[in-house]
Order: sequence, then C-alpha cells, then structure tokens
Amino acid sequence: MKRGFTILGALIILSLPSFAGEWIENPLTKCAVWNPYPQPDEIIIWTGKCVNGKASGNGTLQWYVNETKGGRYEGDFLDGKANGWGIRYFTNGNRYEGEYNDGKFHGKGTHYFADGGVYEGTFLNGKANGYGVRVSSSGERYEGAWKDNQFHGFGIYFFATGERYEGGWLNDQQHGPGTLFKTDETYIQQVWELGKRIQ
Repeated sequence: MKRGFTILGALIILSLPSFAGEWIENPLTKCAVWNPYPQPDEIIIWTGKCVNGKASGNGTLQWYVNETKGGRYEGDFLDGKANGWGIRYFTNGNRYEGEYNDGKFHGKGTHYFADGGVYEGTFLNGKANGYGVRVSSSGERYEGAWKDNQFHGFGIYFFATGERYEGGWLNDQQHGPGTLFKTDETYIQQVWELGKRIQ
C-alpha cells in the first residue's frame, strides 16, 4: 500500500522536462543568466550587478513571457546562475526559500506549495535528499529520509486519522519492517515489500 506523497509534481522546475538550456540576456543591459527551460517570447530583467557579462551578486531576476510577468527570483547569483541564498516565486503560487548551487536547490531550504503544503529539509542537485519534513494540505505529515524527491530510508508518516507508521521506505513506498501505531497507542508490527504488506 503506497502511502507516500511526493514533492515532484508541485515542486518547481524539478518536474519539468529536460532541455539543453541557453543563456538569455537582459535586453537593456545585455547581462546574461542561464535559462534551463527557454520559452518563445521570453525576456528577463536583472537588477543586480553584471560581471563579465553575467549576473553576479545580490539582485532580483524577473521573468516575462509574451510581455506578461512570470516567475521571480530574489537572491544571490554567481556567473549567471543562482548561487547562495535566494527566494524563488513561481507562477503557480509556489515559493522556495533556501540555498542554491549552480542554479539548483542545494543545501537547506523550504518549499511552500500553493495548496498550503510545505516541505522543509535538505536538497542535493535540485532534489530533496537527506532529512526532510513534508506536510500536506490535508495535514498528513512525513518526517524522515529522502532520496531524489522520494521517501527513502527510515521515516515516520502521520495519517490524518491520528495513526502513524514508523519504518522503512523505498521509492516512496513502505518497505521492510515497520510499526503501525493506532490512536490508542496499541501497535501492529509489519513487514512490507515495495508498498505491499507481506507480514
């Protein structure tokens, strides 16, 4: 039984298809930033410093598509890519606040979802890896280990019913030994294999 909820679909650029990417210039200053997902009729406005033709230092990057204001980034840049601390506002209402490296979420960060959910934890190369806490808009919560945006390792899942599961996870599914605690604190020891209970 799969109990996981991933942060992929609601997360930002992580769920978008891969493209080769390209550099895009501010039409007024000719200062460039790296654009991993180019779109037709897209322009940027960068308000920070420009070093060797690329955005560097602290500033604000505003995206426009067909002259309509799109996403926005406020924070640190280095050689045209987000590096250091920054806040990214997405057109779907999501927001990320945290550390970046080479244009990707990397280090500690918090991702706020438009539906009221939130993920707080560590990122590696743009994906949730290590320890993190994800709370859904329904109030269900997962606390534990992540790998590439999925529950992976030991974690605790708190259900809206008041029950909780403590045990192993693999690829977002219960895997290995675990314990289901009822609302009265009685418990059932279980063994799972990729989301299917086998004992």
